[in-house]
Amino acid sequence: MNVEILSDDTGTINLSNEAGSLSAEQLHKALMVLYHSNFAAQGNEAVGAPSA
Repeated sequence: MNVEILSDDTGTINLSNEAGSLSAEQLHKALMVLYHSNFAAQGNEAVGAPSA
């Protein structure tokens, strides 16, 4: 399975539940830190993009 994670935050939403809440910006930044730390490598959005 391949998954592409873009480094922009256009699809990120505010999140709130019993554990607390995060703004879309806070959530995006936290996930990028997680993905980039031995979990997955963050790349340039042009990588793997179909050529025109």
